[in-house]
Amino acid sequence: MKLLLVDDEWITRDGIMDSIPWSSLGIEKVEEAEDGLQALELADRLHPDILLTDVRMPRMDGTELAYRIRRRHPGCHIIFMSGYTDKEYMKAAINVSAAAYVEKPIDLAELRSAIEKAVFLSLQDKQLNDMKQTLQNSILALKHELALHLIRKSVPPETLAEWVRLICPDLPVESEFITIVVKPPAERKYAEDYKALLLKTMAHMTQTALAGEGFPVILSVKDDEWVVAHCCVENDPSGERIVAACHRLAAALNQAGRAELSIGRRVTRLFHVHDSYMSAIANFTEPGNGLADSQVKVFTTEAQAAHDSKRFPKPRKNPAVSEILKYIDEHYADEELSLQQISRHMYLTPSYICVIFKEEMNSTINQYIAHVRMERAKEALRDRRMKVKDVAARVGFSDSNYFAKMFKKQTGLTPKEFREIAVE
Repeated sequence: MKLLLVDDEWITRDGIMDSIPWSSLGIEKVEEAEDGLQALELADRLHPDILLTDVRMPRMDGTELAYRIRRRHPGCHIIFMSGYTDKEYMKAAINVSAAAYVEKPIDLAELRSAIEKAVFLSLQDKQLNDMKQTLQNSILALKHELALHLIRKSVPPETLAEWVRLICPDLPVESEFITIVVKPPAERKYAEDYKALLLKTMAHMTQTALAGEGFPVILSVKDDEWVVAHCCVENDPSGERIVAACHRLAAALNQAGRAELSIGRRVTRLFHVHDSYMSAIANFTEPGNGLADSQVKVFTTEAQAAHDSKRFPKPRKNPAVSEILKYIDEHYADEELSLQQISRHMYLTPSYICVIFKEEMNSTINQYIAHVRMERAKEALRDRRMKVKDVAARVGFSDSNYFAKMFKKQTGLTPKEFREIAVE
C-alpha cells in the first residue's frame, strides 16, 4: 500500500511522518510533497493508493489536486486535512468521494482512524478487482474452449447452445457466420516459445481488429498451429466488409511478422461453423483459390469447383489415360505403385505416360496417386474403429508417420484432426 502526504508546512509533514505507525497499518511506502503541483508529478510515478492532503496550499490547492488525482488515478482514496471549516471544502470532499476529512490541529487518533478506513477501502477495492479479473480470465478461457468445441463436433448441439447462452449471451447464434484461420507461414520455422507468443499476439490482434469493426467474434489457438476465429457476419450480406477487414488485419499482422489468413465459406447458425472451418483450412492447400493476394484467401464455391475441375478434369481424348486412372483406382493401396509399374502394365514408356497424363489431367502421375490415396484415407478415417496406422496401410503407406505428414501436407490437418472434425 502506498500513501502520498501533501502539506505546505514541513512541521506538519514531519509530525505526521514520525507519529503514524505506517507499517502496522499496512502502508509500505510514503512519499511527501509540499504543494499540489509537486504532488501531481509524484503521483504519476508513485500511483498512490491513498492521498493525504492539506486543503489550502500555494500554486495548487488540495481540492484541485484531488480532482486531478481522481481523473488520473481513479482508485486512489483521498483524506483531506484543513484548519478551516468552510462549507466549500466540505463540498469538494463530497464531490471527489473523499474517504475522510480531518480538521487541524491534527488529532493523531482521528488521523490514524481515517487512514485505517482508507486502507480498508483500498483492500476492498483490490479484492473486488482481483475477483473481476479472475472472472474475466475464466470467461475468456471458456470462450476459447467453446471456439474449439464448435469445430470438433464432439459436443451435442443442445449442449453447445447451453454453453453459448452462459458464456456468450449476446452472440446471435441464429445468424450467419464464417470462420477465419490465421497462421504463421508454413515455410518458417519458429522456436516453440516464440511460436506460442506469436500465436497469442495474433489471437489478440484478430480479436481486437474484428470486434473493432463491428463483427462479434469468439476465437482460440488450435494445437499451437493457428488461430481459429468464428465471426458473425449478419450485418455484412455481401461479404465485402469482412474481406476488407481481413486485408487490414493481414497488413497489421505483418508488422509483427508475416501471417496468412483464410476465410471459410458462409454458414447459417453458429453450430455449423465446423463446415466453414474445413473450407478455410482447404484454402491453404489450394493455391490460386480465392483472391490473388496470397496473404488472404477467400473460399468460394465457384472458385473451388473451378480449381478442382482444372486440377483433375475428366479425360476427354486419350483412352490410355482412362486406363491409367482405372489402374490407379484399383491399385492405390499397393505400396509399390509408381510410374514404372504403370508403365509396365500399359506397355508404354514412362516419358510418354507423363506427357499424355499431364496434358489430359493437368497433373503428374505422383500428384494424382497422392490425391487418390488421401481421398480414400479420408473415407477410412470416418470409421473410428480403424487405427491411423491401419488407414495408412490401407492406402499404400507402410510408415504411419510419413502418411500423417503427407496427409497434413495435402489437407492442412493431421489424420486425428480430420477425424475429430469429420466424424459426428
